[in-house]
Amino acid sequence: MKKLFVIMFVIVSVGVVSGRNAFSESRSFLVGVEDISYYPHYSIKDNEYVGFVREVFDAFTKNHGYKFTYKPLPVMRLHRAFIKGELDFVYPNNPEWLTELKKDSQIRYSIPLVNVIDGVMVLPENKGKGLQHLKALSTMIGFTLPAYENLIKSNKVRISEGYKFDGVLKSVIKKHSDGAYLTVDCAIYHLREVFRNPEALVFDPELPYDVAPHLLSTIRHPEIISDFDAFITQNKALTDQLK
Repeated sequence: MKKLFVIMFVIVSVGVVSGRNAFSESRSFLVGVEDISYYPHYSIKDNEYVGFVREVFDAFTKNHGYKFTYKPLPVMRLHRAFIKGELDFVYPNNPEWLTELKKDSQIRYSIPLVNVIDGVMVLPENKGKGLQHLKALSTMIGFTLPAYENLIKSNKVRISEGYKFDGVLKSVIKKHSDGAYLTVDCAIYHLREVFRNPEALVFDPELPYDVAPHLLSTIRHPEIISDFDAFITQNKALTDQLK
């Protein structure tokens, strides 16, 4: 993927508050992001937030004169910090994720930046065998599985969780679980670029899957979400090019 590097210089004449530029303070925001390798969407490399999402955010902040600083956190800690008011924004987010945690919060969500397919990766020989062969499912800690919620509650599917894509995929390859519930394009990327074995697992579209919009979210700054919605709507050609 061709990376976009943006260097932005803002020169203004405004007052100083407590030794800081009042303009920059009001237009600088802390964005909580997932500390996982979710490439090509996003990842943390050499302490930098990188990938498609970062390039879109760079274009957006350059366009509006904002500054985003990124704080990577494990998924559950990320959303708890957001609800506690420690972050200005979180990406990705979705109203259907962690509903119990967020039930008392007034969260403003953007329009989707992307819609991803979250589905089950299986061994090639198990593709098409159906739910009767899916007893143990692995996924990432903090992931929500709407398509499997009832099966999990009724103990028809057992869930194991991991911190890294690699470990979740390996659990299926080593036959410790029957399938890995992950974002499909990220799983395919990991199999191809990290494992160097693109055919080790395949997506089974006959098993239940979810289409999950990834949204920018905030409690503090709904006006910035409005700006982001307008930017995404008006710059579809740019986002398509970055994809």
